[in-house]
Order: sequence, then C-alpha cells, then structure tokens
Amino acid sequence: MALLRRPGETQALGAIDSKTINYYNVILSEGKSADSIKISSMSLVDKITVLGIRARATKQEILNMQGSDAFLFAIKNGMVGKSSVINNSVGAIIIDKGFAKGELLVTGKKTSVFFHFYKEKRGWKLNLTELFSMGNTTLKQMIKDSGKSESEYLLEILSLMTGKTLDYEIWHPAI
Repeated sequence: MALLRRPGETQALGAIDSKTINYYNVILSEGKSADSIKISSMSLVDKITVLGIRARATKQEILNMQGSDAFLFAIKNGMVGKSSVINNSVGAIIIDKGFAKGELLVTGKKTSVFFHFYKEKRGWKLNLTELFSMGNTTLKQMIKDSGKSESEYLLEILSLMTGKTLDYEIWHPAI
C-alpha cells in the first residue's frame, strides 16, 4: 500500500484511479461552493470530506486546489493515511479483463470487503470510492450511538480530528 511508504503522497496519487480523482474534483467543487442545504443532502462520507477540507484549509487554499491537490491535502492532513491502512493488505487478486478485485485482509485475516482495481493507461489503479458505502454505514451507526444530531456529531468529530474549535461556519461555501 502506497500510503505506508515515503514519499507516500506522491505514490498514493499514482496508485488511485481516475474515478477517485474525479470524486475529489467533485468534493473540491462542493467545498468551494456548496451551502449547508447542499451539504445536508450528501452522503456522510462526502459531508465529512467536504467539511474536513474546509476545517483544515484556508479559503484561499481551497480556491487554489484541483482534485488531485485535494487528495494530496487529505493525505497530508490525516484524512486518508497510515492509521487507516497500517494493518491492511490485499489477498488473492481476481482479474477479469480491465477489472480486478482483491480481498481486504486485516492483520492477515480475510474480510468480506474487496478492493477494486481498474486498468488505466498507466497500469492498474485502485478505486477508493468503492469503499465509501462501508464508511457511510459505519458513520451512521456512530452517530446513532452518540445520541447527537448528525450536525453536532460531525462538528464534534471534526473538532477532535483537527484540534480546533469548529462552529457552523464550515457549512458555508468558500466562495
């Protein structure tokens, strides 16, 4: 996993597919212009990614980023990183033409989760967006268990992650 090696950011960017880069293009666009109503309609993973970038970056940084910059920013700022993959590896890989999947192994044990890879111009690339449904399910349960509203929970978790006291200002667009 490229995230475990140095310089991890550059290697990780080279390992992800065009769908993942397109996802970060959309997220960045929403980070620049989405208001609280638009953000409220997003999936939990999308919300926490948009709000996480807003919480960590200045408005000027957000306005100057491209999709690949947003992915690199997420890695550099702990939104995607070693802690999420340190005990993970990929099991046997099954290839079917331009698609491949490999089972996620956690500390060497099989799971029911698969990484999806797509053959692109520069080789096989990982699609991170295929894992987001699992993240949404986990976040929903965490919010339910907290007894807080979704907005309260997201503000609290982002405050803990960034070490900053955040308020509803991060729900406002950068532009």
